[in-house]
Amino acid sequence: MKRFMYASIGILALIFFQLGAMAACDDNLIAEEVLSFSGPEHIGDETWPGCVPEAPSGLSLSLPFEIPFEPEEAYLQFEAAQVYLDADSVLINGQLVDLLQVGVDDCSIYDTILSADVSPFVHAGANEIVITCDQTSGNYDDIWIRELVITASPCSSPPGEEVLSFAGPEHIGDETWPGCIPDTPSGLSLTLPFEIPFEPEQAYLQLEAAQVYFGGNSVSINGQIVGLLAIRTDDCAVYDTFFSADVSPFVHAGANEIVITCDQESGYYDDIWIRELIITASPEGSTAAEKTTWSQLKSEFK
Repeated sequence: MKRFMYASIGILALIFFQLGAMAACDDNLIAEEVLSFSGPEHIGDETWPGCVPEAPSGLSLSLPFEIPFEPEEAYLQFEAAQVYLDADSVLINGQLVDLLQVGVDDCSIYDTILSADVSPFVHAGANEIVITCDQTSGNYDDIWIRELVITASPCSSPPGEEVLSFAGPEHIGDETWPGCIPDTPSGLSLTLPFEIPFEPEQAYLQLEAAQVYFGGNSVSINGQIVGLLAIRTDDCAVYDTFFSADVSPFVHAGANEIVITCDQESGYYDDIWIRELIITASPEGSTAAEKTTWSQLKSEFK
């Protein structure tokens, strides 16, 4: 009888522990800030009079951070200025997260925004993010970093409503590429209209692209540039350019439009392929809007 009673107590304790853990998880859906770096920090190999700061601290910026739980979700965002070369890299725990988009050649204009789901790259305990500047012909790219934040949560966030889903693939450019799918371009841009049936508080975009060779392929929503596609492998079958962004400032209730345009250099257009484009949105006052700060989507970084 005692053995049965103790076993029952143990089972009840386990049930209550699990329920308590679930409740705690629900109460902590708002992501915890595990790293905050305001900057600005200058990395590179030259002193730039008039910039803030003028002298570089080194060829890379390394920031350690701790996550006091096993993260289910983690997101990174920061701003960069004067990104001139196309291989300035962002790594977490030694794994490449992304390359910085080329922006205006001005140290006071922070127009390169990186927003990424870094869930696959982090873990409980000690972590490290490293941003390194690119080198070409012996010269390093001097760049400035500020407002770097990493948030993490032990729970999955409630998803937003899918307001646009485009499977693709779509080829945009000006040349036919035998063996690629599709081989013939549909035009110099991809335009996709979409409707949001409520006033959105949050909205997120994710897409994959292949054979991004030039640095100025742009993503715009409602006439405003959201960002540029990162240069990757020159192969139409390898979808290794991942674009993920908080597009809340660019959308509104009703009719919206996203446009992806291919870059032009010396009279030639960059032929690129687009697939798996998704936009999700959450209405004002919704659970998803209140309890999350970054993308509901989880990028599959390869």
